[in-house]
Amino acid sequence: MNRSFSKKRHIQESNQRLEKRLLGEQTEDLQDDKLQEIIDMDRELDNDPTYKKYEKIYSRNKIKKMVSDQMGMDLSDMSEEESEALLDVFTSMMDISGGGKRPEMDRETILSRKDSVMGIVNDILQLAIEDDEYELASKLRDYNKLLQDYN
Repeated sequence: MNRSFSKKRHIQESNQRLEKRLLGEQTEDLQDDKLQEIIDMDRELDNDPTYKKYEKIYSRNKIKKMVSDQMGMDLSDMSEEESEALLDVFTSMMDISGGGKRPEMDRETILSRKDSVMGIVNDILQLAIEDDEYELASKLRDYNKLLQDYN
């Protein structure tokens, strides 16, 4: 009787270990699928001229804010030509420093940049909505949802 009980317990423990391993593999497969979706969508956005336009607007707005905050300059006091020239200088400086270069997408990169990317995407999403660019806004919502669900 004792021997039979021991065998049953051994079989149950083996089954539990096997089940745990299979579940772990399924989770990894799901993570890989989600990662691939994020990479595909990231590439799609990177090749979308409308997104690039809004990304540029977003960058210029960020640079404007930085110039105002850090240098105490109010760009609204300048002529349009002066402010554009100043923004061009700062934009080129940021481009030289590699600010525009995207790192290769992998799990660690996504997890380390997830919050900041979601913040940027939300800001660009708001710009797109204001300009009635609903197709782009829809893509950005989907991209943010993928990022949000990925861990």
